[in-house]
Amino acid sequence: MRLRSLTHLPHTPPGARPNIVQSLAMDTLAYAKRLKQAGFDQAQAEALAEGLRDATTATLATKQDLAELETRLTRLMLIQGAAVVTLVVTLVKLL
Repeated sequence: MRLRSLTHLPHTPPGARPNIVQSLAMDTLAYAKRLKQAGFDQAQAEALAEGLRDATTATLATKQDLAELETRLTRLMLIQGAAVVTLVVTLVKLL
């Protein structure tokens, strides 16, 4: 298992600050070090750090995820709007 520090993130240009998603997902090295200082052995610290990284990564939405969701919701709203207009026009014709 390879633990990584924030200063060695693959998608972060040198000198740039990593974004919060990368920080949560990738700073397993610092977390494992803190666990070791608290009394966990190396294997336990690494397992907990990897587990935390996997759990947080699985539940975080990226900007791309949010953009795709916005597109889907906009499409659904347009379809519902068209359905309402069609229903109103049909009801007006029946009256």
